[in-house]
Amino acid sequence: MAALVWGAWSPDWALGNKVDFDGASKVIYVHPEVTELDIRNDVYSSWVEWLELRDNSKFLPAIRYSGLDPIGAGSYTGDIYFLTNGWKLSIDLTKVKVTGVLYSDNYSTAYYSPTLQPQYPATVAALVNTVTVTTPAVIVPPTAAEVADAVWIHSFTSKLLTVAKFLGLK
Repeated sequence: MAALVWGAWSPDWALGNKVDFDGASKVIYVHPEVTELDIRNDVYSSWVEWLELRDNSKFLPAIRYSGLDPIGAGSYTGDIYFLTNGWKLSIDLTKVKVTGVLYSDNYSTAYYSPTLQPQYPATVAALVNTVTVTTPAVIVPPTAAEVADAVWIHSFTSKLLTVAKFLGLK
């Protein structure tokens, strides 16, 4: 009997992940001994590995992400993860420190207790605004003559156009 169980589940156990996936009930179970969980590495990456085992691709996708767009100089935008298609994360938030941002496309929370009661952890603002201002080393204002020329050219040109329009009306 043990050989049958090991044979059926050995690929999952061999992965050594912190979570297990139940495709039929759409629940991601965090192992009870886990004290730290990284959404990207421990949930998303584990789901990708699990998807490749046996025929797990028959189940609807569990998670998607947004972000990780390149913004130059080897930097990327932040990442946000969303449980999709009715999937839930079963986790004991009194024992597990979560790193990363996870929402649900279907429910008001992605987090559920081990008895599948909704949990509402602290909300994290995942929007980041970064502004870099670059200015020249020296700002050179225009000279008085440059300002005067600009004023005279503007006012003289606009008056000529006005006079020409006026003459064209007669």
